[in-house]
Amino acid sequence: MQFSGTDGTCEVVLLHVPTGVIPFTRIVTSEQMATREKSDLDISETMRRVETAAVLASLTTVSDDLAAFLGRVK
Repeated sequence: MQFSGTDGTCEVVLLHVPTGVIPFTRIVTSEQMATREKSDLDISETMRRVETAAVLASLTTVSDDLAAFLGRVK
């Protein structure tokens, strides 16, 4: 059994507090697919595993984008 359409969204806003300027924002949504594994006790465990993978993928992407932005700022 395969699940799709499970997504994880991460939103990042970088705020320069003294000026109130927002120099960087990013919203990333990742969709993941997975197959039920023998170690999954039930369908909810499979769905939770897929959702966790989607959130992790979104966090990885947005953190890479933020690191790249900060690397360009002097």
